[in-house]
Amino acid sequence: MKKYPATSRSFSVNGKTHKMKKLTLGLQADIEDENVVVTYRDVIVGCTDMDDDDINALHADQFMEIYEDIRAFTYDVEESGEGEPKKRSSSLPG
Repeated sequence: MKKYPATSRSFSVNGKTHKMKKLTLGLQADIEDENVVVTYRDVIVGCTDMDDDDINALHADQFMEIYEDIRAFTYDVEESGEGEPKKRSSSLPG
């Protein structure tokens, strides 16, 4: 039986538990397109279930850490070793 990797997982920030999803292909394309501006907030809005109040309560370092966790979760190759990770995007502007 073929197994498919999980596309979401839980994480905790500022005492609340939220759900993180992998980057969508559309968001990945926007990040890699030098003509499109994508912020950390755009990624967090698109890849978590955090509401505006929770996002507004984040500090700058938390934005970067959550973005890096989403990126690592998205590009993580499963233990089977099948497939290759997609091209890693460069850092986003704040």
